[in-house]
Amino acid sequence: MKKYFHSFLIFLIAFSILTLTTCNKDDEDNDRDVTYFTMNLNGEYVEAVIQYASRVDSQLHIMGSIENQWSAAIQLKDTTSLHYKLVNDSGNFVTYTKDMTDIYDNLEKGSGELEIINMNDQHVKGTFEFSVFNDEGEKIEVKWGEFKVNFIEEVDTTLKQYHN
Repeated sequence: MKKYFHSFLIFLIAFSILTLTTCNKDDEDNDRDVTYFTMNLNGEYVEAVIQYASRVDSQLHIMGSIENQWSAAIQLKDTTSLHYKLVNDSGNFVTYTKDMTDIYDNLEKGSGELEIINMNDQHVKGTFEFSVFNDEGEKIEVKWGEFKVNFIEEVDTTLKQYHN
């Protein structure tokens, strides 16, 4: 009986060590290739099919969309912080486009927040929430937004590639 208990104890310790070292949710190596852009949009869970981030000068752009249905774009004026207010006078902007024609933004009213959890040369990961309005005053409310998106190549703001 003592022999079986000893074997079981060794198995239990090995299993515990294996579980603790391989199931760490925050381990970036475990989800290196997984990208997502999800949010609760007016009470409905939505997940982007296309998602990416880009750096233009000191600005950071984060975008998620489902082609021909909706897109959400967040522009941060810099990357000097981990927490951002998404209000007009902050220089940080949000644009939500519904059915690719109806545009909602935070330029006149609306608010929100974005928090960067992790950012490196390959991707940026964080959370967000915001409310935006269209020209008719209709409101879009986004809560519990999460993203981990890869960076695309830097955008050439001088458009040199179009000049001969």
